[in-house]
Amino acid sequence: MSRDYNIKRLRSDALTERAARRGEPGSLLQAHHCGWGTRFGLGDLCGCRRDIEAGLAIYEAGEYRHHATIYGNHDAKVCALGETALLEWLEGRPEAALRAEAQARGWALEIDHLGSVLHALDIHAMHRAYRRDPAEMAEAARRMMEAAETHDLPDYRAKGMIFGGWAASARGEAAEGLRSIEAGLAVQREVGTIEDFPIFHTLLAEAQTTAGQVRRAVAELDEARGLFGRVGLRIWMPEVWRVLGMLRLQAGGPGSEAAAEASLREALRLAEAQGAWMLALRARLSLASLDLRLGRLGDAEMLQRLAGLAERAEREGDGEVERLLAALRRSAISLAP
Repeated sequence: MSRDYNIKRLRSDALTERAARRGEPGSLLQAHHCGWGTRFGLGDLCGCRRDIEAGLAIYEAGEYRHHATIYGNHDAKVCALGETALLEWLEGRPEAALRAEAQARGWALEIDHLGSVLHALDIHAMHRAYRRDPAEMAEAARRMMEAAETHDLPDYRAKGMIFGGWAASARGEAAEGLRSIEAGLAVQREVGTIEDFPIFHTLLAEAQTTAGQVRRAVAELDEARGLFGRVGLRIWMPEVWRVLGMLRLQAGGPGSEAAAEASLREALRLAEAQGAWMLALRARLSLASLDLRLGRLGDAEMLQRLAGLAERAEREGDGEVERLLAALRRSAISLAP
């Protein structure tokens, strides 16, 4: 199986065309199932949503629960609703994201299929990682580890170690948290696929930084970014670029401010191109912080920008946005005459 998402897209499109031509709704459902996962990885959020809507229409018009035992060991509707949760969050609708996540879990429990219940749990954990809430990530990680022990699932155990490690790092357990992420990521490289690696590597870089390893974090995240670019994996790449920019600024050295700004502007460009408005908001906050550091905004303009971003952050309810905004406010106060 190819790791290249551009090749995956061509294969997915061919499957969809073949199933449509043959008039086989079950095959077409699974072609769309393949399609929304592929397009999500490509950062094609609109295309992902189109495949989800087309797939759900087929699912609701027939009886396809049995597909869960044939294709991917999870139900297509559970997957569609779960992916919708991630889409809603990325596109700036956090309340809708929570509703879609709850629907995914509810349907998984209703059809009583273990693989689908576990898939809904996977979505729950990833959604909490998007929101950057350490307490909720710790709880999601605990549930994943519990499921992994019960059903002997090394993939879920590894993900639990990564999410739990970041939560531990965020609450001050720097060394322990970093070890957990590194161990989990090592297992993921052996048993998992790469679609979640962009977020895993940003979590790793943040934990490395908390442990005082900023230059290592920059080097390893930049290396991972290059790999993702080569295989067309673009989901979460705006955040990879944003975190890389902030770490470059923190690492310092000649040209660090220019390199950081270039990274942050690429983060914003990608986020806006994808329609990932939550990640665009994070990028704008980071750019505002850099502007303030470089003295490029007057007091009135900074206050106006802070007010606008504060209103948006309160509405979105994103832990990382709230953290960035608080840091920006502190910087503005410390630099005030």
